[in-house]
Amino acid sequence: MANTTRDGNFVPGGSIGILEQLNLINADPLTTAIVDGNGDQITSFGGGLQYADGAARGTATGTVAMGDDGANIQSIKVDAAGELQVDVLTLPAVTGTVTANIGTIATLATAAKQLADGHNVVVTSAPTTAVTGTFFQATQPVTGTITAVTALTNALPAGTNAIGKLAANSGVDIGDVDILSIAAGTNLIGGTFPTPSGASAQALSNDTSTAYEASSVSKASAGTVYGLTGYNSRTSAQFFQLFNSTTVPADTGVPVITFTVAASSNFSVDFGVYGRYFSTGIAWSNSSTGATKTIGSADMFVDVNYK
Repeated sequence: MANTTRDGNFVPGGSIGILEQLNLINADPLTTAIVDGNGDQITSFGGGLQYADGAARGTATGTVAMGDDGANIQSIKVDAAGELQVDVLTLPAVTGTVTANIGTIATLATAAKQLADGHNVVVTSAPTTAVTGTFFQATQPVTGTITAVTALTNALPAGTNAIGKLAANSGVDIGDVDILSIAAGTNLIGGTFPTPSGASAQALSNDTSTAYEASSVSKASAGTVYGLTGYNSRTSAQFFQLFNSTTVPADTGVPVITFTVAASSNFSVDFGVYGRYFSTGIAWSNSSTGATKTIGSADMFVDVNYK
């Protein structure tokens, strides 16, 4: 076989050895083309489809970080914020004694250990250690059972909740009490002491003669007589009678109260703070007989106080 010169092409059987012909350090290296399955030359090489940081993509292709799940090779995934997703729900169970110690009472109030805004403290059982110190109003409520409060710095807010019960005759000043707003009922609220009032709502009503008369209807419905005064102008004694009636009864009617009035004299009756109750009505009459009514002449001037 004839000698072969180095002309850029490999010549088998020449006098120049194969390794010498393939020496890329020397001039005229061997030119080689790589083609795909269709015979087309491949001119671009790389590690697959590349992505810029944060770029959107569809199905992951090209070079991505991979991991072994024990059975298959999986791509490592991140969330929308770019944070690596870690499954903490399948961590092995913790056994044994776990002791939490975040510090002493003096260090608990540091900023690193305070609850963030919008979180509440819920006490689910009675504490075994007393909590001491100065407490200030917070924007978040504290729920649970408070066993004792020795002092309040700020005034209590308005409301209707009961805050305790005072023992009878405890001597504690609870402030002004509006008895007009007390609901109707039968419970006793202790002794009361009436005070005269100029208000018409507290004043008694009066049935007052404007001339001498023998009888009158003071009130044509149920009421209470608190007292009466009068003058008997007759020159002899006679009876004064009160009837539980809406009208002056006919003669022989039976009064509920009767008493003698001396001739040409004043008379009065005081029924006290509770008065004398009449369930039907209040009427009065003079009479010459005591047990039944026998009306006389118009010779009495009377003023009846009632409610």
